[in-house]
Amino acid sequence: MKKSNLSARLLPALFVAGALVFTGCSDSDYDFGNIDSTIGIGSDGLQIPVSTTENIKLGDILELEENGSVVEAANGDYVFRQDGGNVAPVHPLIDKIVVWKKSEPIITPVPVGVVSPTKSKGVRRNDSYVGDISGVGYLVEFHYKGEKPADVIEMKKAELKAPVTLRLKFDDNIKRSIPKFQELSLTFPNYMELADNGSLMTPTVNGRKVVFNDVPTSKDLVVKVNIKAIDFKAKQEYPGSSIKINGKDVELDGFIVLNVSAPYTGSAADAGNVGGEITCTYENDNFTIEAATGRFNPDIALNDLGDVDITGVPDFLKDGNVVADLYNPQISLDISNDMQVDGVVNGTIKAFKNGRETASVDVEGIRVTGGKTTHVCICRRGNGVEGYDQVITKSNLSDLIKTIPDNIKFTATAMADSKKEGRFELGHTYVIQPSYHVDAPLAFAENAVIEYRDTLDGWHDDIKDMKLADGAYLLATANVTSCVPAYMSLDVIPVDADKKELKGIEVQLVQKDVKASADGVESQTSPLEVKIMQTDDDAMKRLDGLVLIVAGKASGEGNAVTGITLNAQKHTLKLTDIKIKMVGKVIGDFN
Repeated sequence: MKKSNLSARLLPALFVAGALVFTGCSDSDYDFGNIDSTIGIGSDGLQIPVSTTENIKLGDILELEENGSVVEAANGDYVFRQDGGNVAPVHPLIDKIVVWKKSEPIITPVPVGVVSPTKSKGVRRNDSYVGDISGVGYLVEFHYKGEKPADVIEMKKAELKAPVTLRLKFDDNIKRSIPKFQELSLTFPNYMELADNGSLMTPTVNGRKVVFNDVPTSKDLVVKVNIKAIDFKAKQEYPGSSIKINGKDVELDGFIVLNVSAPYTGSAADAGNVGGEITCTYENDNFTIEAATGRFNPDIALNDLGDVDITGVPDFLKDGNVVADLYNPQISLDISNDMQVDGVVNGTIKAFKNGRETASVDVEGIRVTGGKTTHVCICRRGNGVEGYDQVITKSNLSDLIKTIPDNIKFTATAMADSKKEGRFELGHTYVIQPSYHVDAPLAFAENAVIEYRDTLDGWHDDIKDMKLADGAYLLATANVTSCVPAYMSLDVIPVDADKKELKGIEVQLVQKDVKASADGVESQTSPLEVKIMQTDDDAMKRLDGLVLIVAGKASGEGNAVTGITLNAQKHTLKLTDIKIKMVGKVIGDFN
């Protein structure tokens, strides 16, 4: 601890008194009542002239450790500030869902022919009739089955990689009698959404339907589509066509309906010879679900939000009497989450001192938004705390640092919010990265106590040959003007050269309390009076100095000053009317 301006003022004053006592004296029994009045002789002793200090800033009294946990902010405020340490990210993952072909597809040839030939408005033209060539039917029947992971709670819609290839074959009679179809369409189940996947003829794809125009029958038609999405909420269109999740089983059943059409103009006799059958081959072994919209509960192994050692604690927060009951400590927690799924984190913050747990605070219901970094403030008081996605108030948060700990651990359990819907890429490794830091302005709450110690020492060589006569004493008085928002109380301990408390020297603190500034701006003035006596004849010879202990408290005189952050530059002390008076005799042996 550096010497404060307070020490720098008191120490010279005391030594002036000593110099006046001993300079030029040869008589070993000297009575201060005989000193020349020009140096302030009273009727009963020697008084040093009145002295006054300049304003003493807190920054000149309270020493901070370099790179310590308490810092002076740019505005002069004292802040307990500590990063939460490096935390490894976690990587939630849900495997892709593969829905396998349960059985070989059933291929049913679709018949094609002339339907409803009629005379053209009753007009006969060489027995020529106008009609429609048509064919419609279930060309392919399929059945698929797979298993969904337990992490998938519900799927409403899924995105697939499911290429399907159909090779449509026209029999010889169709090739002979129908040169081309004006339109050929394939309609998949209503729970599917398609995209072209490189068919040789470019189709029109609309939802679940693929349409080709002017299709020649002279060669096979190769149809390549990708089933890009399925809708688990689609209603059953007709028997045998359905999509469902049965427990862990995912089942897809359905048909592909073929529909062809072409105009027919010809004789009624020839109409019966027009047409034939269309059949096909079907290629697809499985559907792979690569992403889904629904509700999910992936394993999030986020057990550690930070583990940090507290170092560089300043002396005024170390003493066993210190109670760091701070008005509004804050923990800023950032959690980046690239999943498009929200999460919930429940945590526990524990403080440890000398290997023993000193405090524990549960923090539940931390909401983590999907696809962004969530900023959360955990604080004692939420009023005026802005700029965060969530503010969580914990009235006992200051318990963590009431006794400044050696270590703080922030453990957690995390899970996806399975009640909220989101989109999840299956087979993708996501990243969740937490970080936090503690930012606790040194603003007192009701029970706060800090303790400042300073030492006035090095006197032994100067006073080892003297003692106070019976009834003699040293009286120090001053007025303290304080702009510090804390009640202060002085204690004094005499010490020997080994810095141990010295018995035989009695210090009476006649007036020892300093009033607090109610707002850190308006000052308060309080008197101090300290009386030092010798109760053991040889004690003065062993005296090396005094330990000054100043306790700063939020509460005093039935009131409490809270919520004002201690400031190194704005909060000051000033000592006026400093008087040091020696009453009685000093007996010295200077031979």
